[in-house]
Order: sequence, then C-alpha cells, then structure tokens
Amino acid sequence: MDRRGLLALAVACVSLGCSSGGGVDGVGVPEAGTVGGERDAGAASPDAAVGADASTEGAPDAADAADAADAAAIADAGPARGRRVTNLGGPVLPHPVVVPLFYGDDTARATVEQVLAQLPGSAYWKGLEEYGVDSITIAASVVLAAKAPATITVGDIPGLVTQAIASGRAPKPNGTQIYALFGASRTVFLEPDGQPLCAFGGGYHDSAPSPGAGLTDFAYAVMPRCPSETADQFMAVTTHELIEASTDPFPATNPAWVGTDPDHVGDRMEIGDVCDFGGPMPDPTVGVAMFGTTVERYFSNARAGRGIDPCAPDLGLPYFDAAPVPTDDVAVKDLFVGRTFHGRGVRVPLGQTKIIEVALRADRPLAPWSVYAFVSTASVTATLDAASASAGQTLHVTLHRTAAARPEGDVLELRSTGPTATWLDSVYIAE
Repeated sequence: MDRRGLLALAVACVSLGCSSGGGVDGVGVPEAGTVGGERDAGAASPDAAVGADASTEGAPDAADAADAADAAAIADAGPARGRRVTNLGGPVLPHPVVVPLFYGDDTARATVEQVLAQLPGSAYWKGLEEYGVDSITIAASVVLAAKAPATITVGDIPGLVTQAIASGRAPKPNGTQIYALFGASRTVFLEPDGQPLCAFGGGYHDSAPSPGAGLTDFAYAVMPRCPSETADQFMAVTTHELIEASTDPFPATNPAWVGTDPDHVGDRMEIGDVCDFGGPMPDPTVGVAMFGTTVERYFSNARAGRGIDPCAPDLGLPYFDAAPVPTDDVAVKDLFVGRTFHGRGVRVPLGQTKIIEVALRADRPLAPWSVYAFVSTASVTATLDAASASAGQTLHVTLHRTAAARPEGDVLELRSTGPTATWLDSVYIAE
C-alpha cells in the first residue's frame, strides 16, 4: 500500500477489529498539514464545490477487450455491480524486476528467496495481466551490510537504496526495478516522529527520484518484520507490496491503478488494499495459502464485472453485498496527488438527517446475512432499519450529521457477514 488509504482502512478495521499482525499494511501517522503522512496524504477531503478547478479520473487501461468490457459493464450498472479500481493515467511496470535487499544477519532470507523464486511464471502473477503487468523477474539479492541496524527511519530508505546503486551492489534503475527492502527481525522501522512503523500496519511502497544523470526514478517497497507478525503474514505483506508497486509504481508523482469508481469515490485504495477487508471468515485479511506460505489476494475488475468475489485467486466463496445507493454529486480531494475526483455520494448538512437505500445482492441463493453500518468519523451517525436481509431486498440507513465534516471527510461502510465470508461496501458522505 502507498499509505493513501488511511481513511477507508481505519473504518474497516473498526468493523473488523483488525490486529497489527494481519494483512492490513501501510497505515501511517498523519503529519502536520496533511492527511495520512508523507506517503499517504490521500485520504478523502470534501472539495469546496463540485465545479472546482480540478482533474478527473483517467480511463481504465484494461489489458484486453474482455476486461475493458467488464469495466464498462460495471460503470453502466452503477452500485448494483459493485466497485472497480480506476487508472489515473500513470505507468505500470509491465515486466517488473524485483531486487531483494537484505542484511547479512537476516535469518529469514533463504525462506523469502524461496517464495520469491516461485512468482515468475505462476498463475498467481499472471492474474495481473488485466492491469498491464506481465512477467516478473527476481534479481540476485543484494546485501546492504553484514549486520542489520537497530533502527531505520523511513525517510532514510531512499538513501539506502541509492547508496546500494552507487556502490554497484544493486543494479542501476532503468524503469523496471522494484527495490524490495526486507527488514531483519532486530530492526525497528520508525516514522519521522519516532513512532514504530509496525504500530500502524508495517509494509508500504513508494518511489524516489533518479539517483543520477541518465537514470530513472525508481520504485521501492519496504517490508519490516513486525513483532506480532508470523512468517506467513510477513509474506502476505510482501506479495501485497510487490503487486501494488507493479500496478502503481509511482503513487505520489504519477499514480496508476489506485482509487475506485465514481460511486465509491471516497475509497483511495490500490488493488491489494481493496481486498484486505473482504474474504473468508473469521479473518478476511489472512490471504490465501500458496507457495508454501500465505500470499495476498488482489482486486480484479474482470471478476467484479461478473458479480462474483472480486478478489483473486479464487477461493470459491459466495459473494454477497449491501450496496449503499448514492443520491448526490460529490467531489473528493486526494491530498496525496493533489487532484479532485468527482462522483456520487450522499450529502448530509450539519444538523440534518438523510435516509438512503441499501441494495442487497448475491451471486447465488443464500440465507439472510447480517449487515452492519459504520462511519469513519464521529461526525455522522448511521442506523440501519434491519440487522439482516437477503438478496433482492432493500434496506434503509438513516444518516445524521452531528458535527462539521473533518478534513479527511466521512465514509459510510456497510459490512455484510455470513457463515463463510464477509464483504464491505461504502459511500462517501459530504456535508
């Protein structure tokens, strides 16, 4: 994750009771004047007017005609077909080259290398073709130093990569590499304010400027080893970051696959983030067993277009959803990229109440499932008119604004939970 999805992740964790050792990664500490920190200032913020001077979403760049048709079908069908991830026009890495960066005393290195070696040519990685990402190569590992440091501050990480490049230990960037830094268990990664990165999720990816003349900017990913994390959870975070660094390699300067369709305009998440909060019970963040470990599931626009579980690899789960129906035009500013996105949401002025419909759908006949409503901030309350329902029914949620909208905005999350799976849907609430 590029740490822009703080708002959506935070409320989803409220509804799930996420633990720091799960598949939720990359949630950072906000710095002064931003939302979400230096690598994630992109949480939603209401714009002053829908007609503001701002950019709009780029068109999806589907890998083939079938996927493009699926994406168009979702757009035409509106909220009844669920969310899709959008392309903001930035490049992807069609043939990413992962450069693993280790410290010499990292006892887990061999295990990580064994899993990485199974990614090239796998059906797991082939699923990213719909986003324009094809083959992956794992380069020779680079040892940064014989002994891992006690601490690393995240702001120093681009410099560590640049030093490895300058010394000739790491290959020079040519627009294909992902420099993947694997933290040793003894190393604590710190935010700029000194707080541990693992306290807010852990792994993330970003990009850095060219380290010299004739060289390109480069993408990198960071995987700290968090104390509460198992080896399988660590590899889920690793695959999460490699997938997102491939499909959105320059998140701050030239974003690609990030953010969702106009009916879910408040969700500024990447393809791994969207699947962190929907999947098998009792813990949808666990990923899927593969390569002798656990790997991350990722969002597929093609699967979403067919109205089935939108996350890949397929687990054969039933897909069912409670979709809030947007009623108003809204504008959401992504502070991370400095752009405003227009879409559909719900407007609830201070002191007022609005009732909206919630459409229930499923990909197969199912017994009634439980539905829960949450709002990302305390500025708005949400009350459902029923605690459970079935596909084809319509529920209603009453929204009441008790305080002015905060800079990060408000998002209504609706969680559907059954015996074997749980899924999340959302709508942005403007004032």
